[in-house]
Amino acid sequence: MKLIAHRGASLICRENTLESLVTAARMGADAVECDVQMTRDGEYVIYHDPTLERIAKDPRAVSESTLEEMSEILEKNAGYRPPTLRTLAEVYRERTPVLLDIAVKADAKFLAALESLPFPFIVGVSRMEDVALYRKLVPPERLLGFLPEPGLAMSFRKDGCGIIRLWENWLGDITPADFKRMAPGTEVWIMSNRNGNMDGSAKSIARLKELGADGVLLNDVTLLPFVKG
Repeated sequence: MKLIAHRGASLICRENTLESLVTAARMGADAVECDVQMTRDGEYVIYHDPTLERIAKDPRAVSESTLEEMSEILEKNAGYRPPTLRTLAEVYRERTPVLLDIAVKADAKFLAALESLPFPFIVGVSRMEDVALYRKLVPPERLLGFLPEPGLAMSFRKDGCGIIRLWENWLGDITPADFKRMAPGTEVWIMSNRNGNMDGSAKSIARLKELGADGVLLNDVTLLPFVKG
C-alpha cells in the first residue's frame, strides 16, 4: 500500500510548505500532497483553507487577497510566507510525485502552468466537469478524483480518473475491493479520517489493507513502516 503524505510531513513541519513536502519525500512517502489556490492577483499559492483564519487568525479570504497581502499576514501572525506553485517548480527536485489538490479554475493559463512543471505530479480534481480537461494533460494513472460524495465514484472513473479517493468514514457504504471489482485497473486511495483525525494509526492502516486499499493519505509520515509492512 502507498503512503501519501497529507500536506507533506504535516506533523513534523508546517503543512503545505516546501520543507514539509521535501521532508515527507525524503522520509519515503510514495507521494506528497499539497493544495493549490489562486490569489486575487492571479498567483497560484500552496495553501489549504479558503481563509487565513485557522493559520493566522485573520478572516480574509485567499481569493480576496493579493499574494503579497496574504504573505504579509501569514508572516506576521504565523511566522512564514506561503510558497507558490512557481516556487515549488523552481525548488522541488525530489523524484516523489506531488499530488496537487486543485481549487483553481481549469483554464488555459492554469493548464499551461501544470504542463510546465519539471517534477512528477498527480492532478487531484474534485469537479467532475473538469476531469475531461485534465485528461488531455495527464494519463488516467496521474488523475485522481477527490470525490465530493461516494456515489460519484464510478462517474469519475468513467470520465478518466485512474485513481479514486474515498474518505475512511465512507467505508461502510463502499470498500476499495468492492469498487475495484466494478472498475478493474482503478487504484483506490483512502483519506484517513477516524472521528475527524487525519493522522492515521497502525490499527486503521491494518483495516484499510484488509479492505483492499491501494494507498492512504495521512498526516503522520512516521507510520510508513505499518503501511509498507
